[in-house]
Amino acid sequence: MSFKNFFKKINLSKGFTLTELLVVTSIILILTVVVLASYKFFQSGIFLQQSTNRLIQDIRRMEGMAIAAQECSSCDPKNYKYSYGVYFNSSSQDSYILFADCNNNKNYDGNDDIIEKVKLDKDIIISSLSANSLSIVFSPPDPEVDINPSSDEAEITLSDNKGRSKKVIINKAGLIAIGAE
Repeated sequence: MSFKNFFKKINLSKGFTLTELLVVTSIILILTVVVLASYKFFQSGIFLQQSTNRLIQDIRRMEGMAIAAQECSSCDPKNYKYSYGVYFNSSSQDSYILFADCNNNKNYDGNDDIIEKVKLDKDIIISSLSANSLSIVFSPPDPEVDINPSSDEAEITLSDNKGRSKKVIINKAGLIAIGAE
């Protein structure tokens, strides 16, 4: 069979009409818009979950450094008791500070060594704290957990720009709970 006869048999003159092409193109465009809108919505939820997990991981890291009695070289060895903590301030909604409690006062102040200033993910903020400024300090060997101002637990609420929130609660025993607002 020759190519000429083959094309005659399958009758290539039939095709799609302009209406059919427009309908299919419209459906594809609508699906694309829906997928992109959903992606942006779920992406901010992923950033919120990521920031919450990082906060918990940083709190555990400070606790681990205190348990290990890891030495901070910039602290004066006379007063330093290997305490580490996390500091939050309501005026700094997009970050928090990890610090070594160099003067052993169980609170963050200008005499403490900043280990890291952690910036939250895009569009994530610390929307509320259980106090205007909040320090959570771990001291060895157990570790002892000090929450300042003095309280049995600390609450940190992270929020995204879509109105979703996650609350992190730390108690005096060092237990961490996560909840949705």
